[in-house]
Amino acid sequence: MYQPNPPADVIWPPTDLWSDEPPMESDGHRKQMQLLIDALESHWHDRQDLYCS
Repeated sequence: MYQPNPPADVIWPPTDLWSDEPPMESDGHRKQMQLLIDALESHWHDRQDLYCS
């Protein structure tokens, strides 16, 4: 597994945040997320300060 060596001044967000959202555990969930990402990228295609993942 890749383990980056970030600079000491990088502040990482917490990874133990609580969420009551259901986990993405089906192909339907993945397809919904991809549809949202595609729509956002299409809507903001001329922006250079957007990243969707």
